[in-house]
Amino acid sequence: SEVNIDITGKSAHAAKYQEGIDAMEIAARYLLDVYTMEQEELSAETYRLLRFGLLKSGTVRNVVSNAAR
Repeated sequence: SEVNIDITGKSAHAAKYQEGIDAMEIAARYLLDVYTMEQEELSAETYRLLRFGLLKSGTVRNVVSNAAR
């Protein structure tokens, strides 16, 4: 099966990143949290296939991304 996860942030210039909400950072942290949960909370005997193959975020450089999928 396939799943899309949409994360909405707030754009800001990279030099003033504190003024934004970085959707790319949130997506990266979420991805790592899901992989950690899979390894730590599910038993080794439980069959699962949990991998993501595509992450899109931002449209230009030097700008905090306002969206990630």
